[in-house]
Amino acid sequence: MMRFTTFVFAVLVCCGEGSVAFTAQAGSSSAPAAFEVASIKKNAETRGGWKLTFTPNGFEARGVTLKQLVQEAFGIYEENCLQGGPSWIDTERFDIDARVDTAGAVDFASLSLEQRRAMLQALLASRFQARIRTVIEMRPIFELAIGEKGPKMAAAGPEDEHPGEIKGMDGLVVRSDRGFLEVKGLPMAGLARLLGLSLGVPVADRTGLTGQYNFSLRWTPQAVSGVQGSGEEDDGVAPYLPLALEQQLGLRLRAGKGPVTVLVVDGARMPSAN
Repeated sequence: MMRFTTFVFAVLVCCGEGSVAFTAQAGSSSAPAAFEVASIKKNAETRGGWKLTFTPNGFEARGVTLKQLVQEAFGIYEENCLQGGPSWIDTERFDIDARVDTAGAVDFASLSLEQRRAMLQALLASRFQARIRTVIEMRPIFELAIGEKGPKMAAAGPEDEHPGEIKGMDGLVVRSDRGFLEVKGLPMAGLARLLGLSLGVPVADRTGLTGQYNFSLRWTPQAVSGVQGSGEEDDGVAPYLPLALEQQLGLRLRAGKGPVTVLVVDGARMPSAN
């Protein structure tokens, strides 16, 4: 089992470990603004696995690309929401160990997810000379709404709540495979984020549900360009995602349009020496 943390891959499983990030609360104003020590090396592995995560005293990554680092630093993971960058942005892989010193560890522990991301952004700027800006574009999106018959998910009890060690990183992913997801204590904003990663299109939470829920979801993966023609369950074969949401969770996807944050990498260099 793994915590529902930054990373997002995608849906947390992508030839390695990953994480997914959500909204975060404000943290300590006295928290450190930069990592005290940061080791960045080219990854020598050839198997293709990767991992990246914020830790209680820093940030750790193995076999990650600059593209993945930028996505993690800004909490934006959809493939079509990142533009530009050097030719090696998604081919060269790196190992990173970034930490705060012992004296700053207490303040670092109180940081929100957004504050930790700001530190990672600063690290990319200083060591990769990364120049990154955000632009807002009106784009097609999906909206997650309550289905006609109402939600079918079980509300999480106190024993199912899984507060993470880092603010903004709550919930537990019990299992995540292609076409299957089982979670405990997950808010709807978290489900919307995971669906967006699976579909490659941002998904906005329009359910109005404010609780945390336990559920499992099984579907047949398929590229979705709209919400029609989702397929019917037949002979035990799982339905396509929109119908699976309706049948199993009492939720539905509807096409919409809304503001989407897009990352533009205007430039970057190979990282400076340790």
